[in-house]
Amino acid sequence: MLVYMFFVSVYYLDDSKTNEPGSDTSETSYRIKDGRSFKNRRLESFGKYIRPVIMPHKSICRPVKTSLDHKHKTYYGEDYGMLGEIYALYDVNTLKKFNLDIDDDYIERVCYYGKTEILEYLKKTHKLTSCPNDALSSASKMGHINVLNWWINSGIPLIYDKYAINEACIYGEIDVIKWWINSGLKLIYSESALSYASTHGHTNILDLFKNSGLPLTYSSYALDHAFSVDVLTWWKNSGLKLNYTERALYYASSSGNVDVLKWWFDSGLPLKYPTHEMDTSYYNADDTKDLALGICVMNMASLMGHIDVLNFWLDISIKKNIPLKYSKLAIDSFCGKNKINVLVWWKNSGLRLKYSEDAIDEASREGILEILRWWFSSGLPLKYSEKALIYASRQGQIDVLHLWSDSGLPLVYYEKTILNDLINCESHAPDFASVLDWWFNKSGLHWRDILNEIDLDVIVKGLCKTNVVRDLSNSYGHITKDPLRDTNVLNFWKNTGLKLKYTSFCYDCASENGRVDVLEWLKNEFGFKSKYTDKTINLASQNKHINVLEWWKNSGLPLKYSDKAFNVATSKGNVDVLEWWVKSGLKLKYSDKALQYARRNKLERVFKWFEKNKDIFGLK
Repeated sequence: MLVYMFFVSVYYLDDSKTNEPGSDTSETSYRIKDGRSFKNRRLESFGKYIRPVIMPHKSICRPVKTSLDHKHKTYYGEDYGMLGEIYALYDVNTLKKFNLDIDDDYIERVCYYGKTEILEYLKKTHKLTSCPNDALSSASKMGHINVLNWWINSGIPLIYDKYAINEACIYGEIDVIKWWINSGLKLIYSESALSYASTHGHTNILDLFKNSGLPLTYSSYALDHAFSVDVLTWWKNSGLKLNYTERALYYASSSGNVDVLKWWFDSGLPLKYPTHEMDTSYYNADDTKDLALGICVMNMASLMGHIDVLNFWLDISIKKNIPLKYSKLAIDSFCGKNKINVLVWWKNSGLRLKYSEDAIDEASREGILEILRWWFSSGLPLKYSEKALIYASRQGQIDVLHLWSDSGLPLVYYEKTILNDLINCESHAPDFASVLDWWFNKSGLHWRDILNEIDLDVIVKGLCKTNVVRDLSNSYGHITKDPLRDTNVLNFWKNTGLKLKYTSFCYDCASENGRVDVLEWLKNEFGFKSKYTDKTINLASQNKHINVLEWWKNSGLPLKYSDKAFNVATSKGNVDVLEWWVKSGLKLKYSDKALQYARRNKLERVFKWFEKNKDIFGLK
């Protein structure tokens, strides 16, 4: 029988969740079923261990295009696979057993891990005949001199670039740099080599370069990003030309490095002050260069919460008569980050305070009650806009809304904007009914002057909507979803006394999204006057909501559905739904399109299901 073999990553050999060999992948995170994707990735993208997954037939795995992963093929499976043993990916025995395809990326990882025995095996088996671009740089940055020696003795023409030496400077691999100098090979490096050594505090590498007789090239980056007093002292005493800009003081301030700031002022060197102002948001800067030049040290120290840096600059400005320049960002930028100590510092500094509506608006958005309370009791002129309440409402910051209503301050908002948000459930609040209650009963919103009826179609659509939020706190941008809002929202609108209007869309939307609770509410409210069509149950069948199908069956309401309910479940490969229809006791409605969909999409599991139930459908 034809089989497909895939590999999946195993990161921890003692993982208690790892299944025994031969077990069904349905019990693991590697399940391939019902349209779930599985990536047959390049070997180098795996961890140190791999595990085969064996799929039983070619027809059940088909490559599809995906915009999320254009480099690797993605397969959709219609069946389960079987898990094999766990193998070390970077092991000669694994290579022999599976006869794996080897590419440059894999060889570069071999060099990264220092596996010369694999390099030797690949060379002897004629799978390694050329030097990948990053092989030597991978070995260099990890300090694997044994790999470098293997390559130079391999007889294979060497390919390398500036990154081999540059990255060794980043990681402080001085023995690797000595190896390169003594290798007899042409030395390739850029001005970044000394800059990296300087930034990472490797004075021994700086000494090595200076005493080597090699041409020394470096840029202002070396001193601008020097965060160590020892490195700065080395440069001052080196006799080399000192190249630095106003970024030196800026980066020291933004990193909170007061010792480096003191060194610069005590060094006797001419100082360059980054005193530029920028009154627009720094997030609009085109690149890091504009960012560095656009914000002065006071703004950045405030944003990062470095009180000691603020004290340093205030003190030095008095002693040396240096004018301090800063913009509204000095206060605005951190009010959404709960750094109340910075607010206190600015108020007590004696400096002129610059701030805008953004300070309070952003604190409202982020739900930082402590910052808001500080502003309300500060005695300072309060600046805020209609965005404060809009942000709080949309983010579901109910405590912020209550704080505003209890403050006695004038509440500023656009009534039509707010009502549009409320009707469309534009809020991340899981308890959205509490947000509605605040607006209708505590905000002074004149909703009765604007609303005379409620469109439940819009309400239900918003209720069923799940807000997708991308977390950008790390490079992966993980996606999270807000909790579903409950039917208290519907009860709230009902209790307003406004006329409720609706169409069959309410039922369609609830069925499509699996919201049995919404369907139950609609049934209790409208009973046999409920408006719905055969599309309602068809949508539940299409989207695999067996709970909804079961609800409709037991609801006592007249059932409306067409052959599309069964046909579309077939086209989607929803065997569980097909099974439900057969066992439901309801009249089966289907057409020839059911099998046509299965053939067109090569749905092996559907064919097997029809084979098992051929007597029901009169199939031969």
